Amino acid sequence: MYYVPDGTKKCGYYECKKCGNRFLSLQTMEKIPCPDCEAEIDYEIGPDESMEDILDTAQLLQKIEGEEEVEKMDALLSLAITGGDDSQSDQYRYPYEPTPYSVLQRLANTGLIRKNNMLLDYGCGKGRVDFFLSYQTRCRCLGVEYDERIYEKVMENKKEAISKERVSFSLANAEEFQLPEQIDRIYFFNPFSVEILRKVMARIMESYYEHPRQILCFFYYPSDEYLTYLMTVDEMMFTDEIDCSDLFGGNSERERIMIFEIGQ
Repeated sequence: MYYVPDGTKKCGYYECKKCGNRFLSLQTMEKIPCPDCEAEIDYEIGPDESMEDILDTAQLLQKIEGEEEVEKMDALLSLAITGGDDSQSDQYRYPYEPTPYSVLQRLANTGLIRKNNMLLDYGCGKGRVDFFLSYQTRCRCLGVEYDERIYEKVMENKKEAISKERVSFSLANAEEFQLPEQIDRIYFFNPFSVEILRKVMARIMESYYEHPRQILCFFYYPSDEYLTYLMTVDEMMFTDEIDCSDLFGGNSERERIMIFEIGQ
């Protein structure tokens, strides 16, 4: 495996509060050093700092138990960090990382997505959001993916999906994609930079003005850059957030789904 040895039955799932890196470790303590930040540590301690504050920047999110579960998480994270064979990421388009099922279940349980809704999933990857939510809520889903290799995989996944009749996918650049007028729910998991997000929001507003309707936008694990920008969009109103921090045993403020509304 990538992060831990083959056969590992228990490990810690961490996130660095400094760089945002997520990784697995054989340790399961609440805080440990981040392997990416450790090489760049400034050992000059300030008056209000301790050596632990400087060194231990990674917070435990979850203890993973069971050889099969560890292997699954290792495969997921190694793909997200390295891009593997499944991502042509760059400074504008970020590596594909699937939303945890527990987060999607919490979103489904809110009742904000129902059978009569149609959800657009930007940066759909292999389709986890689309297949899961269409099955759990009976909504229709449309996933947009720009990476042709990942698109081919999601189309293969669709062949075996239980909810395949309610799911469709489009190979397109998000900033050029024209929204169908039926779209009234939109999901983001940091698929691209704020520069692209601005262009995507312009497309969304274009669709809204052509066909006025209520649109709910869900932003999972939003970056500060995303939130700063979203708060400046006059047509959008922040309405609520879904706290997901308890699902991973940590205190990351980013473990949430921020909900913005367009139209009322």
